[in-house]
Amino acid sequence: HSWREAIRRHPEAEVTEFTVAPLVSDDKAQPSRHEWLVEFAQPPRDAAAFAAVLDEALRQRNTYYDDLRQGNILTILQLTKLPPGAFRRYMKSVGKLGGQNKVPRLGNDRALAEGLLR
Repeated sequence: HSWREAIRRHPEAEVTEFTVAPLVSDDKAQPSRHEWLVEFAQPPRDAAAFAAVLDEALRQRNTYYDDLRQGNILTILQLTKLPPGAFRRYMKSVGKLGGQNKVPRLGNDRALAEGLLR
């Protein structure tokens, strides 16, 4: 997993929960990218370096992602740090807290991301 490489290189960071959503843009100044919404028990000391390691690990593991990055279709991922309890509150708000319910790791749209950012 790409995020495990970022953790290995930033051992002070402790990820509680995360999900990834697309950020699609028509603006050339702000190209499309993946947004990683992460809740940390302990955040990395350098969030930009953490995001860069995560992005590089994704490029190495996923040739399609690397092609999109090389072609400037996508820019480096955006790391959004969420406050403690954000995922729990969201899951509770949609009636999916507990049991066998799990947070989706990857979304095709912004619904989950927007719910977490409220």
